Amino acid sequence: MPHHADIAPADGEAAPRLDWSRASIGDPRPCVLCGRPALLRHPETDQPHHKVCSEPTTPATVVRKATILPCRFCKAPASLRGPEGKPEHWTCRRKAAVR
Repeated sequence: MPHHADIAPADGEAAPRLDWSRASIGDPRPCVLCGRPALLRHPETDQPHHKVCSEPTTPATVVRKATILPCRFCKAPASLRGPEGKPEHWTCRRKAAVR
């Protein structure tokens, strides 16, 4: 079966969509497309994805391969940047402020 992005819709037809009923749910992991935490796993690859990131109707300017950098406090993957522009988790920053 070809990947959904490889199929161009005919005129007047909706873009093909993946069958997400087989998708699994897991612990939050960075989405392989946007980098934000995702619970949903892609039904074909089992990689962390947001459904909206994976659908072909999502603008290409929004979906891009993200570089996941480690949190400056705990070294786990962090998809958010803190006030200084460094990758971190909100909870890690809070814990560091208490120390």
